[in-house]
Amino acid sequence: LRVLAAPRLMQVSMLGVLTLLLVVGCALGQPSEREFTRLNATLGGYVITASSNQNAFAAAIKIDNGAYSQTPLAVLFPLQYHDIQEAISFAKAHSLPFSVKGGGHSAAGYCINSGGLVVDTSKFLTDFKIDYDMDPPQATLGAGLKWIDVYHKINGTGLMAVGGACPTVGVTGFTLGGGISFLSRSYGAAVDSLVGVNMVLANGTFTSLSLSSLSNRGDEELFWALRGGGGGNFGVVTSFTVAMHQLPTKRIMSGQVCWYTDPDSWRAPLLAYLSWANSLPDEFAAYTFFKHNKFCITPIFNGDAVEGKKLLAPMLRYNPTNVTLVSIPFLDWEIENSGTTSVQSNALITSGILPKTFLTEEVVDILIEGMKAVPSKDSIVLWTHEGGMIDSISRTDTAFVHRGDQAQFEFQIKSMYFRQSEQPAAADWIHDLTRKMKPSFSGAYVNYIDPTLDGWQQAYYGENYERLVAVKESVDPENFFKFKQSVGAV
Repeated sequence: LRVLAAPRLMQVSMLGVLTLLLVVGCALGQPSEREFTRLNATLGGYVITASSNQNAFAAAIKIDNGAYSQTPLAVLFPLQYHDIQEAISFAKAHSLPFSVKGGGHSAAGYCINSGGLVVDTSKFLTDFKIDYDMDPPQATLGAGLKWIDVYHKINGTGLMAVGGACPTVGVTGFTLGGGISFLSRSYGAAVDSLVGVNMVLANGTFTSLSLSSLSNRGDEELFWALRGGGGGNFGVVTSFTVAMHQLPTKRIMSGQVCWYTDPDSWRAPLLAYLSWANSLPDEFAAYTFFKHNKFCITPIFNGDAVEGKKLLAPMLRYNPTNVTLVSIPFLDWEIENSGTTSVQSNALITSGILPKTFLTEEVVDILIEGMKAVPSKDSIVLWTHEGGMIDSISRTDTAFVHRGDQAQFEFQIKSMYFRQSEQPAAADWIHDLTRKMKPSFSGAYVNYIDPTLDGWQQAYYGENYERLVAVKESVDPENFFKFKQSVGAV
């Protein structure tokens, strides 16, 4: 087990951790195994502990980023909202930390906790239904689904949800944090398509919110907050409903345009990238990534491949080492590329929101020198391409604030390592590169939440933060749903 300590890791045995939790738990009057058994008897789903099923428990507490692994007392898998109500009541009665885990992709591991109760929605809350009578059609998604599940279910329908570029991400956390997709320039952020939410609040009340029939000011404010206020803040979502989008063609154009070898050779295409990307239509997104000895552009054109290649042509003049372009159904492409940027090891992750003018000669130098110094060939620097329809509404229309000229790209650094001996170098590299890039940032993306970020309230939420705190105080006055960077935390 790996336990992060600001931010160095120390190695301890699973037996040692469980023994420590047992000793501390007895001292604090934490629930016994018998009490968890009694809780289990009240559920439609079930609860597991390390004592009841060690292998299943170890699998249940595993998350994508192993650097932030923790060991709760128990994991509860709800079948229905009644189970979540029981979980909340039990955690309150025993003063336990409480977390909700869907896909397990919280960058800082906030989907689990140490010594508390975790509700894992992934086993049972996986219903999916499309209502074709609505215009446009609407899909209801169980909170435990991952985007890869959704993509399989809608493949062949001609419809698309604004979903995760990494399909192994859970649908709920992705959406509540705003949700930036390969197709967001075409259709907006995920929250822009959100039309309904079913959830359990901190007082145990089940509530159903629909954009078309919000009955009072409190519901209006809660629904606003759920559209970008981040997961784990306001309640436990059991399902939500999104407007679907009709794809304009059966196939998209995508692939990779890459420059290999010496990072200094990337300078010309990097300096050309920004004016080219800023000239593209909403249907075209130009993602980029740097890894080891290559810099690549991933073009995604939501339209005819012939037109897409014409739009890409200016970047092909810079003599890329390799060009691979395909005309492929979008969902097939998503499924084939699932997990290409997930962590699945240990990583330190930082992010930043970048304006449309960010890629100056100074920033190009920072990126090139940073990749020359990268300590691991598995580490990644990338940015996603925003703007387009994301900017069709204002920064305050939803809680997701990153819209407009100051928020055209979302930048990420993922410093990977596999052994404890590699962690110091990984930390030094990411801290140095982030420090140099920080003057360019206009904010940060809560779905890549960073426990080391100073001023995170402003970075994640901007001018929307005070309103979010007011909603939090209204629906969760005792601050039951809390973690280090939850809304209202100090």
